[in-house]
Amino acid sequence: MKNIFYFVILSILMFSCKVIEVSHIPKKEIIKGIDFRKYTEKGFLITPEKYNGEYESIGIINYLIIPEANRKIQEVVIPTTKSKWVDSDYIYRQSEGIFKWVIEEVDVQIALDGIYNQCIKMGADALVNFIAVSENEEYLYTKPPVSLKGIRITGFAIKRK
Repeated sequence: MKNIFYFVILSILMFSCKVIEVSHIPKKEIIKGIDFRKYTEKGFLITPEKYNGEYESIGIINYLIIPEANRKIQEVVIPTTKSKWVDSDYIYRQSEGIFKWVIEEVDVQIALDGIYNQCIKMGADALVNFIAVSENEEYLYTKPPVSLKGIRITGFAIKRK
């Protein structure tokens, strides 16, 4: 009985894993940054450091933005042979039940605009202890399941004296 259990588990593991043969992975260079100049020009300070001058505490702020996603019917391409009845090499059709998610892109500058506007509404002129991280929100019970990559920015809003 124990051997059958191990055989079933091993079979599931072997058939559930798909290996993709790769012979080359190209070099990749990614440079991303956050430009604070837009806010600095307005006299607003954003820093990951503490502020050593005198200030009035406004509050801790946590801003999360998750992108919008819309489920769309995916176009299916069916290869065919040319005949006198078919004008092209492919027939395009939409098939019920075959969906894909179209996900809005969220940029860190959009998230920074959101937290800046909230700080201004609160009466702050600086955001210290600035931290920006990527955050996923999983929707596992949708068809098909989808993972949305959002951005969370946190910090301490102050008013400098």
